[in-house]
Amino acid sequence: MKKLFVLLVAAMAIMVCNPAMGQTRKDKKAAKKAEWEAEQKRKAEEEQLLHELKMDSIRNAKKVQEEAAAKAEKQRQQEASYNTYQVPCWQADDEDYYYASASRRRGYNQQNTLATATLRAANQQMQQKIMSAFKQVTRDYFDQMDINEKSDEAMHIESAGERIVDTYLNDVMEYCREQTRPDDEGMMIMYIGIKVSKKGLVDALSRGLSQDQQLRLRFNEQKFREDAWKVFEKDQRDAYDDFQKENN
Repeated sequence: MKKLFVLLVAAMAIMVCNPAMGQTRKDKKAAKKAEWEAEQKRKAEEEQLLHELKMDSIRNAKKVQEEAAAKAEKQRQQEASYNTYQVPCWQADDEDYYYASASRRRGYNQQNTLATATLRAANQQMQQKIMSAFKQVTRDYFDQMDINEKSDEAMHIESAGERIVDTYLNDVMEYCREQTRPDDEGMMIMYIGIKVSKKGLVDALSRGLSQDQQLRLRFNEQKFREDAWKVFEKDQRDAYDDFQKENN
């Protein structure tokens, strides 16, 4: 009887415990599922975040690239606007020659007059350059020889030298001639460059002045040559600087 009672109590305990144990397993399963779902959600959110960061990086990279390209293009345009170019037929004076060049624009059917007008303009530029140098030579010469610039002798040296220069410039050498193709209006530009020998010019001036009846007694050919070369050599150094100033 006692054993039967124990068995009955045990059976009742099992009946009471089994639902609790079954409930515990169900809760654990639900908890694991919830944990798994949370993990999947976390992973999905991480993937979404990484994707957004990647897209932001791509967009930013494109923006940076476009900004860099725009900046480079702006700089290129600025540099292009500052760039200088070599004028056709232009040449700086050197130790041997004076150079001058000119350009003129005419219609295609006026090529002959175009060449004449351009050469005349180059000659005028050369004459102005040489006469400016000659005046500097005579001033230096007058100072060295103690000649009053307002004296008849000084005035005669200047006028005689100017005649010699004019004669010498009749034989200038043309070293360059270029012309553009006619544009839409049928107009073209011609460039001509000429040069004059410095040594030939000094020789012509020195001989011409020393042979002048009114000057040969007082004219010092050697001193004049020295003063002339000082001025002509300085012109070589200044020629490119003058060109830069005129074209800036």
